[in-house]
Amino acid sequence: APTPEQEGQINFQSSDSLVFVLDTSRTATLYGSASVSHSAGQLKAGKVSLNLDQNLVSADTQTPEDTLSKPVLIRDNDEVRSNRIDFNYETEKGRFEVARVSVQDGNITGTRVKKTGPNVIFLEDAIYSTCTLDHPHYYIKADRMKVVDEEKVFFERARLFLLDIPYPLVFPFGYLPGKFDRKQ
Repeated sequence: APTPEQEGQINFQSSDSLVFVLDTSRTATLYGSASVSHSAGQLKAGKVSLNLDQNLVSADTQTPEDTLSKPVLIRDNDEVRSNRIDFNYETEKGRFEVARVSVQDGNITGTRVKKTGPNVIFLEDAIYSTCTLDHPHYYIKADRMKVVDEEKVFFERARLFLLDIPYPLVFPFGYLPGKFDRKQ
């Protein structure tokens, strides 16, 4: 994949087509194995739209049933997979819809996911599990989780689930040690 040669440069490619709309919204949309690279990171998906006025890239699948081209945001060898990603490459903040984040020995999945800076991710209705299955046998489900500095996971109002059966105790807050997997 092409990488930006200088700060602020954007490189993009796709296997199908590139459509520009310059009269009203100044957008470019790439279809088919789309990829947008910037010094802030790389976004891959079935379809990627780039709003030049708002410095915003939005990614989703070309069709709802296409699960193979779900968006992936790659930054500093970290990956966040989601059903939809909106990422501002100037502020480096993003919003994710049903994202899955890999941490050491586990995964965190959540809805209403926001990346508020290079090292902070907020997740609502979040599930953390060391079980690697898409539907884990055991997990901690929390109203909110926060991943900080790529190694700390904090949560509010959490409950342990075993085989989807809730443990009767609710933890008002908690902390999970961990580190983001560095994919080589």
